[in-house]
Amino acid sequence: MDFKDSVAIQLIEDKLGCGFWKRKVGADEMQWSRGLFRLYGRDPERERASYTLMRQTQHPEDRLTFDKIDGNVRAGTLFDREYRVVLRDGTTRRLAHRGQVIFNSKGQPDFDVAVVWDVADRKPLLEEVLAEERRVKLILEALDLFIRVLQTGGLDVDPVVAEARLLASLNYRH
Repeated sequence: MDFKDSVAIQLIEDKLGCGFWKRKVGADEMQWSRGLFRLYGRDPERERASYTLMRQTQHPEDRLTFDKIDGNVRAGTLFDREYRVVLRDGTTRRLAHRGQVIFNSKGQPDFDVAVVWDVADRKPLLEEVLAEERRVKLILEALDLFIRVLQTGGLDVDPVVAEARLLASLNYRH
């Protein structure tokens, strides 16, 4: 399959913001879809897709060792990871990568394929969810304190102590 001629692949990439690659096991030459070139900040008209280019573009701290990659290929395991790529302007983009090895009729690794997508928006979303979780927890703590005050008719709980507890929990959580 040639990625650039596939209308279905182009539609998927445009709608989901992803890219695809395919490589004969052990070869440097690869097929990259237009979406993958876009994610890597590369020009398909000027650059040849290759395993070398893919590794050079990845942030040095995120590159897997060749032994680990070869082990995954030999084992035929699904590979799933996140890494950064360094764009031409020096900025980085965080990508997720999921792929697998396809075996030939003799049971030997033949080629590997993968889908890659941008995950930069996941971190702010996670932070937003965690902040909302903290807010709900504070509301529940305040509600619990309020209920205790109501249950005792307000007589057993000193308002100054109740206020101090509530303020302490608010300050402690921030």
